[in-house]
Amino acid sequence: MWAFLVAPFPAALFQSIVVALWPKEGMGVFKHPSSMFVAVCIYYYFSGLLLGLPAWLVMRKRNVVGLRGLAIAGLIVGLLPVAVALGWTVVKEGASAYVVTYNLLFFGLGGMAAGWVYWLVALRNRGAIAPTQAKV
Repeated sequence: MWAFLVAPFPAALFQSIVVALWPKEGMGVFKHPSSMFVAVCIYYYFSGLLLGLPAWLVMRKRNVVGLRGLAIAGLIVGLLPVAVALGWTVVKEGASAYVVTYNLLFFGLGGMAAGWVYWLVALRNRGAIAPTQAKV
């Protein structure tokens, strides 16, 4: 449980620093670093429960839970919901290339970091298998 709670902290901390350096007045969570930290954590908690838990169960059943697998799963879990939302926004309203690129990079790399932190906290010392030892 501890690993699940701290996994989104690197991404949330990064985005909080960005908001601290460039706050957007009158834009809700984009105005305060602490509220951005909480918002990013909540995003990763929901996407982790909805997409990450089933992915982890499949990976565990196939005996491929390792650092590389969790980082790739984190990338997909972090990226999928925001990619769908960005796709909708681009089609309906339009969005700048900067916004699309930043969000895809932030949530993709943030998901990878969350997978890495989860492995580091929960599985590193429990004998999680390396990807080369996995049974396919």
